[in-house]
Amino acid sequence: MAFPGGMAQDEIYGYFTAVAAQDGQISADELQRCLTESGIAGSYKPFCLETCRLMITMLDRDMSNSMGFTEFKELWQSLNVWKNTFSSYDRDRSGTVEGHELQQAFIAMGYNLSPQAISIIMNRYSVQGRIGFETS
Repeated sequence: MAFPGGMAQDEIYGYFTAVAAQDGQISADELQRCLTESGIAGSYKPFCLETCRLMITMLDRDMSNSMGFTEFKELWQSLNVWKNTFSSYDRDRSGTVEGHELQQAFIAMGYNLSPQAISIIMNRYSVQGRIGFETS
């Protein structure tokens, strides 16, 4: 079975098992290593440890503070969708999305945010007026 980005489940499982503990779970630091080694962030900055903790928390259905393969597979699919979406709005290929690019992304998703709302988001999540692929 292929996943977004053309990767087969076997390849994803290989990344997972390369870092998974004997219990078949990966922790936040193992997730960080796995995502970095897989190259899923592409040319963007690797995910920070805190972001990896947050991703595990979002998908941690069994409350283990770690991630099994099913949860990892779901994360992988979501990250690929987000990466493709991010790349499609990073039109200048700067590795960041600027205010006008962010506004275009929201409009395409069906959200018509006011300039004030875009400004609030940019003030909260941007660095020098730019939001990176992995914002921590």
